[in-house]
Amino acid sequence: MWQMAYLDHNHDGELAAHWRSLSSYERRLRFGRTMLDADIACYVQGIDYARDSVLAVLHPVLDVIGAAHLRNTDAGAEVGVSVSPLARHQGIETALIRRAIDHARENRLKPLVFRGEGCVSRLRDAQPPHRLALAPAVRAWPARLPDL
Repeated sequence: MWQMAYLDHNHDGELAAHWRSLSSYERRLRFGRTMLDADIACYVQGIDYARDSVLAVLHPVLDVIGAAHLRNTDAGAEVGVSVSPLARHQGIETALIRRAIDHARENRLKPLVFRGEGCVSRLRDAQPPHRLALAPAVRAWPARLPDL
């Protein structure tokens, strides 16, 4: 079974390992561009935990199996969501998206922009009290994901 927790800089290694487990296509969907392992290392080092929030789904053996990075900016918040290939189809991405929306509501973050592999189908029915915008990589995702 898995649990959700907010991470800090002490978990940078596990977070980077999770993102390295994604294929190049999945990395492009998650980050909006091609990310090499070295790029992921730089990205993780650049996370400002005082400003941003990183929510992870943890497995007792596999470490981080899903993550949502809520990057706060003056223009709103961008949320990057990803789930490890071995942990898919268990509701992890949906749980991360719902928690990210709740976090945004609690902290009055808007607009909220999502990046990730299944965000379009998960967000279609979401009704938060603020505008949701979908990043270009997310809008292009094929409509083959099941509805919730």
